[in-house]
Amino acid sequence: MPVLEILRDRFRARAQVSLARAGLALPWWVPVSSTFVSVVFAVVAVVQRDALVPPQPIALGGLLVIATPLAWAITGWVVPWVRVAALIAAAAVLLAEPALPDFAPLLLLVAATEAGSVLRTSWGIAVVTV
Repeated sequence: MPVLEILRDRFRARAQVSLARAGLALPWWVPVSSTFVSVVFAVVAVVQRDALVPPQPIALGGLLVIATPLAWAITGWVVPWVRVAALIAAAAVLLAEPALPDFAPLLLLVAATEAGSVLRTSWGIAVVTV
């Protein structure tokens, strides 16, 4: 078996264990694609604000988005609402300095989608409507 297949299988198994531990009946690729999309949105939003090189305080918004996947990579566990809170906080930090066009509000779309899929119904509705 090639090394990449072994790594992919280990990653998939770890993701499935994390989802089962959180009580979520989602395929492993859902959180992976959601994380990928949110990181892309955050990087584009930071680049739109010219905050990447040299680093500026507004780049903390991008770091907030990357923090939860890094925490998962280290510990194998992230409380679902922490990810939603990190996305909302990242969008708030990035929206402090608006840009046109702006990718930062798309982080709120990802947060609302994740809230609807990982939180209890009442909390999911509250987060999505606020």
